[in-house]
Amino acid sequence: MTIASITPAHVASIIAQDGGNGWNRDERHWSEVLRQVEMGRRVTLIATHEGQVVGYGSLLWRSSSPASPLPAFPRCMILRLMHITASGALRPA
Repeated sequence: MTIASITPAHVASIIAQDGGNGWNRDERHWSEVLRQVEMGRRVTLIATHEGQVVGYGSLLWRSSSPASPLPAFPRCMILRLMHITASGALRPA
């Protein structure tokens, strides 16, 4: 398994996976994530196994939620993983 910062090359693999409930397959969402990464507003890491995305997580440096009690503090936005079976098959976690 490899962990790396997100790049535009990861987006197609993320969208192709059926990671189950909560797995975001919306291309517009990932375009916004990449924009925020470029601006330094977010860090998003991607986990890959044998060339396929099996997980992702994001840290937003400043909360964008108006309801946040501490908007100046980082907020963990997303953490999604897929299960890798003993045979190497992927399935939603």
